[in-house]
Amino acid sequence: MRKKKVVALAAAMLVLLLAGCIADSHDPADAAEIIQVELPASAQDTQSDIATGRDGTFVNLEFTIPTDTWNQYVAQYPTITLTQSEASCVECSYFSREERSGKPFYYGSDEIQINHNGEQQTTRKLTVIPDEATGRTWIIWSNS
Repeated sequence: MRKKKVVALAAAMLVLLLAGCIADSHDPADAAEIIQVELPASAQDTQSDIATGRDGTFVNLEFTIPTDTWNQYVAQYPTITLTQSEASCVECSYFSREERSGKPFYYGSDEIQINHNGEQQTTRKLTVIPDEATGRTWIIWSNS
């Protein structure tokens, strides 16, 4: 029985390796550090994912902050200029599309150098979805 578990685990790891992507961590603090952003003390509903593969390290970090603070938060990143979308945000979120769909949003990006399992030039992306109904604003960071 134990041998079957070991074989199954080895097979699963092989599939992940062949796919070229292994999840490293789901710790939001790790995700924030890799893509060089602040995870504010007021952050709630935090979700993150870090995956490393042949093509580099990929991070998704999502959280909410009070709506009246998002402009101040985003101002910490002067290399990112936000553009307001004319469309609704149907596929903005890596984790849960439904609760954020249909809302107007802002988006922007910049280029950064990250050092996680080797150096990598990457595009850091920011999406901001203010939600006046809840008083919270979704902040979504990712890279590509």
